[in-house]
Amino acid sequence: MMAAADSYKIRRWAFIAFTCRFVAGGAFLFAAFQKLAGPQKFALDINALGLVPEATVPIFAFLVPWTEIVIGICLLYGIWSRSAGWLATIVYAGFTAVLASAMIRGLDASCGCFGDSFGGGVINVYSLLRNSVFIAASLVVALGGGGPASLDAVLESTRSAEPEKVDEDEHGTLAHPAPSAE
Repeated sequence: MMAAADSYKIRRWAFIAFTCRFVAGGAFLFAAFQKLAGPQKFALDINALGLVPEATVPIFAFLVPWTEIVIGICLLYGIWSRSAGWLATIVYAGFTAVLASAMIRGLDASCGCFGDSFGGGVINVYSLLRNSVFIAASLVVALGGGGPASLDAVLESTRSAEPEKVDEDEHGTLAHPAPSAE
């Protein structure tokens, strides 16, 4: 009975971890490709938010989508899951702070988050709620890892397989096992 309960817990955690990786990583990839499809618009959106010097806007417009792609791929495939989860949590929290700042300052600007998808980037309470879901999903991965359906788990299982034990004689010379008589 205990094995069935353990199996259920493993399957449940696999589903939760995969779902959180898919939500957080998929959102990053979707957002990145929307930004790369319209880099000038994204640069204008960054500039409209007024949080970085105008001279650095092109740098941010270049780095943000590529950072999102790297983190998104790591999350989707479960590569360095915990680190990717922490980075995603920090980045999503930063994006959320930018949105909250724009709302508090009463800016009529687009967030540039997902290009023209999902309401054209209007900054409102729903933007904050959406990002809260992404933060929660990222935090689950950061704290719990990528789960059994991640490349991390596959690599760990191959790494933990013990190699065959090799005996040494009293002089430290490797002793070769005798061939079996089968």
